[in-house]
Amino acid sequence: MQKYIALLRGINISGQKIIKMADLRALLSAEGLANVETYIQSGNIIFESDESRKTVEKLIVSTINNHYGFMVPTFILSPKELEKAISNNPFGKVEGNKLYLTFLSDKANRNGMEAINDKVQENEYLQIIENVMYFHCPNGAAKSKITNNLIEKKLEVTATTRNWRTCGKLLELVK
Repeated sequence: MQKYIALLRGINISGQKIIKMADLRALLSAEGLANVETYIQSGNIIFESDESRKTVEKLIVSTINNHYGFMVPTFILSPKELEKAISNNPFGKVEGNKLYLTFLSDKANRNGMEAINDKVQENEYLQIIENVMYFHCPNGAAKSKITNNLIEKKLEVTATTRNWRTCGKLLELVK
């Protein structure tokens, strides 16, 4: 069995797309995923399956859509991919809530980076390495103009973001 991490985009935010994690664990277990665990309410799932990445992605997306009636973009990572994303951090040691990793569904449209860089404020830093955008914001993300929606629109990808602390905890849980 292969271990996977699924990152769901845009659930349980501001009363939108509400999914209780206990219900989701039971639902995905009933669909054949093994050892399903979740971490916090933002849609972080650790599980095992003999199926391919694409197959489990389709399974999760269709199961949520069939049960809850809405589509949720889902990113599937292997433990090695998450570990690599963490080790590629270009900003060194930073506070867990001041560094964000945005996982991109595809190669970013590099022309869109100019529009994003125009929104970067003083003391904010962005860098894309492979399919991960690293965003260091020492003043906090709440004050930033860099949002997941902006990233998706300008880079022409689907994206989901997790803070450094969550990524570290997920890696710890999956090992």
